[in-house]
Amino acid sequence: MLSKEQTRSFHDNGYLIVRRLLAQADLDALRRVTDEIQADAVAKGAAPGYLDAAKRLNKDWIEHEQDHYVYRQKPDGAYAFHRVERGYTRHPLFSRVALSARVLSAAWDLLERPFWPRAGNVVYKLPHEGAAVRWHQDIPYLYWSSGGHPGKGRPTTHEVPNFTTDIYLDPSNDTNGCLYAIPGSHTRGTLDVDKLVADNGGELPAGAVALELEPGDVMFHHVAVVHGSPQNRSASRRRTFYVHYMNDATVADAYSDWPDLKSEPENMEFWGGALKERVAGVPDEGPGARRFQVTRAGLTPV
Repeated sequence: MLSKEQTRSFHDNGYLIVRRLLAQADLDALRRVTDEIQADAVAKGAAPGYLDAAKRLNKDWIEHEQDHYVYRQKPDGAYAFHRVERGYTRHPLFSRVALSARVLSAAWDLLERPFWPRAGNVVYKLPHEGAAVRWHQDIPYLYWSSGGHPGKGRPTTHEVPNFTTDIYLDPSNDTNGCLYAIPGSHTRGTLDVDKLVADNGGELPAGAVALELEPGDVMFHHVAVVHGSPQNRSASRRRTFYVHYMNDATVADAYSDWPDLKSEPENMEFWGGALKERVAGVPDEGPGARRFQVTRAGLTPV
């Protein structure tokens, strides 16, 4: 369980890093599976005709509609593998790790409401070609005055905490493109991030801090916090498994049009079965890890 100081830090800053929250066995398994996915995605991306079946997400990014591999276009016109979407359908390990009692307990302390795991994607910053991510807030707050996204965000921050859970598989530091964030920027709804950057001479917005993590560390970051990351110019890669624990009120407020959201019966069946498998395989996750159950409203502590 999180301390009062940790939960207060999250709500004040918009992010919280919990060191070594993920169990070593989960970390080792995630590394093996994501190695396999990377090898498959890179090989397929180089195969003639494979990327012809990809759907364009914007001017730089495409997604293969069957495998849900996402590639970015490099300056030379070639495409580099960047992430895999819908991980829960790719391998059962992703749902098992998303149900780690250690991680669920921390998420509950921040949200204090029933929730379902969503997202389940893995982002790769490959050596020397991991893409930079421009300064932004996440959907539903995403908006750039220079264009690039059709939405214009919202004037206030929704009262239900809305955050992603970032599980780090590799060291993330300033040399391989770690995340930077502006503490407290999540409290004012949508901001003109382009203006923040321009006002600072085109450099990092004022107040930005580097968020450096090690394997097994977990970061909870509010989707409205202003964040971004530079290109990976190092010889080391950076992998992050993203889970979005969302309360139904958050889904109804901002995500009801997501095509991969499950209905209540589907959620109960899928996550109920996954939770039974998780508990059978890992019956005790140590001090501070609550036991969870599946209810109609979502996952809740027993």
